[in-house]
Amino acid sequence: MYIAIFQNARAVALAEQECRTQNIEVKVRAVPEHISSECGLCLEVQIIDIERIKEALPRAVIYEI
Repeated sequence: MYIAIFQNARAVALAEQECRTQNIEVKVRAVPEHISSECGLCLEVQIIDIERIKEALPRAVIYEI
């Protein structure tokens, strides 16, 4: 599983909307404690969608967890 990190909650919401528009399944969740993020929220992404996420959300920072 992967997570996509963003700068703020608005960016998370916009990214979630973009993913849903492109039929990419994501889930909003809290950022894991061992990963620092000012926002506190991230998108959980399945491994099969990782390349599509990278293309759809080029500004996201992607972590494998």
